[in-house]
Amino acid sequence: MEDTNIKNIRFPVETDQQLIKLAEKLGRTKLTVFKQMTEYFYRSRKDPLDFNDDLLKNTIVKGHQNLTGFIKVQEQTLLMPMKQDIDRMIGSQKKILECFNKQILEHNRQSEQQLSALQNQLTASQQSKEQLKSRFVFLLDSYAKAGTVGKEELLRKIKEQIKSL
Repeated sequence: MEDTNIKNIRFPVETDQQLIKLAEKLGRTKLTVFKQMTEYFYRSRKDPLDFNDDLLKNTIVKGHQNLTGFIKVQEQTLLMPMKQDIDRMIGSQKKILECFNKQILEHNRQSEQQLSALQNQLTASQQSKEQLKSRFVFLLDSYAKAGTVGKEELLRKIKEQIKSL
């Protein structure tokens, strides 16, 4: 078997201590941590000197722009037509309500007029009935004054019957 670990890297003791702490924290060997760091920087194409991580910022900005574009497309294709349809529906409902209210108010006004006319007729007929009773009683009184004693009993009975009409 051939040893694949044939390369050496020389670095300061302080860096070695940092690498040991990092390896212990992650629960790996120094060699594994070193290989993983190398693989990470190779795959992500990140520069270890770039602490601001411009690639990550660019990725986030690009994702934000994609989301914003998606939202704008959804707004144009879904939300705006939906809002227009709702506005038209509200307008139609208002027109229907106005027509309905106009017809109901007209019907109520006509019904009120008819009821008022019927009430006037009933009042008039009630008054004419009372007038007829009073005239009839007056006639009987006049007849009774002209008559005899036996007629008084007859007159009293007739008056009672007239009043009960």
